[in-house]
Amino acid sequence: MNATGGVSINAVEGTTTGNQVLATFTDPGTPEAVSAYTANIAWGDGSTSAGTITLNAGVFSVSGAHTYGKKGTFTISITIDHGSSPDRTVTSTATVANAAITVTSNALSVNENQQFSGAVGSFIDANPLSVAGDFTATINWGDGSANSTGTITVDPLNSSRFIVNGTHTYAEGPATRTVTLTIHDTPDNDNFIKTASATVANVKPVVSVTPPSPVFRGFAAGFKLSTTDSPADTSAGFTYVINWGDGSAAQTIARAAGNAKKTVSHTFARTGTFNVTARATDRDGAQSDVVTTAVAVVAPPTLVSSTINSGIKMRSRIVNVAFTLSMDAGIAKGALKLTRGTTNISLTKATFNWNGGTRSGNLNLGSVTLADGNYRLAIDTGGGVLNVDFFKLAGDANGDRKVNATDLTIVNNAMNTSVGQAKFNANADLNVDGKVNSKDKSIVTDNQGHTLA
Repeated sequence: MNATGGVSINAVEGTTTGNQVLATFTDPGTPEAVSAYTANIAWGDGSTSAGTITLNAGVFSVSGAHTYGKKGTFTISITIDHGSSPDRTVTSTATVANAAITVTSNALSVNENQQFSGAVGSFIDANPLSVAGDFTATINWGDGSANSTGTITVDPLNSSRFIVNGTHTYAEGPATRTVTLTIHDTPDNDNFIKTASATVANVKPVVSVTPPSPVFRGFAAGFKLSTTDSPADTSAGFTYVINWGDGSAAQTIARAAGNAKKTVSHTFARTGTFNVTARATDRDGAQSDVVTTAVAVVAPPTLVSSTINSGIKMRSRIVNVAFTLSMDAGIAKGALKLTRGTTNISLTKATFNWNGGTRSGNLNLGSVTLADGNYRLAIDTGGGVLNVDFFKLAGDANGDRKVNATDLTIVNNAMNTSVGQAKFNANADLNVDGKVNSKDKSIVTDNQGHTLA
């Protein structure tokens, strides 16, 4: 047999070549019936098929059809068999082009500092044999951040369409960014690029106002402003406009870096409930919604009553100072200051309890050593300072600011008694040990004649 190849055919991946004559041959002897010959075609991409043999005017033709899965140049080997005669193999060539890929990139509208997650584009491959795993998608978000890898899925409504999803957060707006979508066809090592715009909107800030409690008439009250926005806008600060609702002029606070959290003071001249409104504006001009906070302004508390040593007269030792205010001012020990003249007395060892229900406080000084003298307990209520004055004088059993025979008589009359006994007198228990004995008498005699102005 004499065989001839050398045929060149052109095709597109994923599309059949159609029936193509790939080789011819003749039989030098008398040509036999077509069925006496067979042909095998190796398409050069690892697949084979039987060739179709036809006879025309003494020349046999071998033809076949095939669909290539990827582009490239492939050597087609055609082997012709005629029984016991030697096989004849010739070659032809197939040039396969890449099927068209059409990429679409979606225009995006997103808010600053809010995560976008969705479709950034899609593409259609004319090669019906393609699968999602044949491609990778790279997304450049146009804001200087690192590229990200998109997720490719098959469109459930169109098997030849692939959807590319991505996730990204733009830090700042307003801005317009160019999003570049690159589809890489791995089998064919080709890239297809498409761009679209992302419109990043500036998001308005959110402001809150937290008033102190309580707010007293005539005293400065610190209101806490707190504003949230994108990180860069928050760092740059905000312009605030506050209307205090009391007829005073609106207060404007200039934008300054770091003032996203700020305390602003205001003094209300009268009592009542006032609607305080506030608005924040970021550096890009976006304004927050106006927030309104109802603030109850009350009269400052007054001192209703006070007692020393639970109401007894004895001042030889100071055990506690109790007081009642006209309202629950939420007093803590830090709001108390004890002085003797110009000397501050440490309250580190003292304990304090405030009862909001009874509006009363009790300062326990049992563990605090006090020298003789005049004392003032200053109570900072947040609406002014209220004072409780008292004195301490060793040996003074009746609280008359002097130590004399009267104090000694009080002690002698309760001598050798203890708490719970009929004749026990707490005024005579000068060292507050729960009993009256010679120790108390010595305190009087040791301090006889002492007085306080």
